[in-house]
Amino acid sequence: MRVVELSGSARDRGRAHGEELRPDIADGMERWRGALARDVGDPAVYLKRFLTDTDHLSAIERDTPELMDEVRGIAEGAGIPFVDCLAYQLMDEEWRYRTDVAMNRCSGIGVFGEESGATLLAQNMDLPSHYDGSQVLLRIDDRDTAALVFSAAGMLALDGCNDRGIGICCNTLAQLRTSTDGLPVAFVVRAVLACTTHDDALRLVRGVKHASGQNYLVGGPERVVSLECSADSVREYSPHSTRVLHTNHPLVNDDLVAAPGREIATLAETERRFEFLAADVLDDAPLDAGGIKALLADRTTPICKVPTPDKPTITLGCLVMELAGEPVLHLAPGPPSETAFQDFRFD
Repeated sequence: MRVVELSGSARDRGRAHGEELRPDIADGMERWRGALARDVGDPAVYLKRFLTDTDHLSAIERDTPELMDEVRGIAEGAGIPFVDCLAYQLMDEEWRYRTDVAMNRCSGIGVFGEESGATLLAQNMDLPSHYDGSQVLLRIDDRDTAALVFSAAGMLALDGCNDRGIGICCNTLAQLRTSTDGLPVAFVVRAVLACTTHDDALRLVRGVKHASGQNYLVGGPERVVSLECSADSVREYSPHSTRVLHTNHPLVNDDLVAAPGREIATLAETERRFEFLAADVLDDAPLDAGGIKALLADRTTPICKVPTPDKPTITLGCLVMELAGEPVLHLAPGPPSETAFQDFRFD
């Protein structure tokens, strides 16, 4: 598990990221281009078309200009073209541009306001297996916050928490409408982790224009809120007074894809995962960090993904965050059924 310390200006953080992880970034992006080539032909031609047909750059520069500087710094430090580095950040947005296939990836859980006093936020981050080997934990010291950010080398963020007890997890909801000029997922995640209060984080997620259909579990020291976000709608899903969960199908947001030929059906696999988790998460029996780890390690449904030739998807990391009191991140940098957890704190 690589741990990289990042501080200073956004450009300095990016350069340090790119320089320290240069070989890992080159290797990860080469495997990414290989995966693209199997689907779209020449990756350079395809990525140029993707960036031309979308205008996420304007949204990033409007809403999170510091993070655009950080991406420029990553490109400089890694010695790669800026446009390639930018496209690498737009993982969910590129998926939706390329395919109508709904992604069956990621499961999230939140527990809060119970007798134990714990506020827990957890997720299996499931991604194409070509990202395996690029796992990294970014320790980011910003002006007002410090953050522990789980990511892939060369990427701004996948998910994580900060020293104010703010945490975020995200599950793709491909059935919801997208926006070609909205703020991409990685930038939403990092913007949330720069917030100093839970209310600020919720206002941010509710207030931006979203590029991708996405469920965000936004945690704070006292509660976890589940928000289903689409191009023109943000809806809260609250199935229980002290617990939330989500997989990969919308439950309350009806801003659905409606263009002819682009309808995306709810998939049985995401529903199976939801039902398996709901049996324990939405019960009133106690549920602590150990119980959540066990649920996310399930290989029967499966909740935990181990790649096979016909299903090249892996649980790239499993995160269980304790957000009340002194925040703690429990992180397994791989499928939790076979990967040990490591504990990270803010010193």
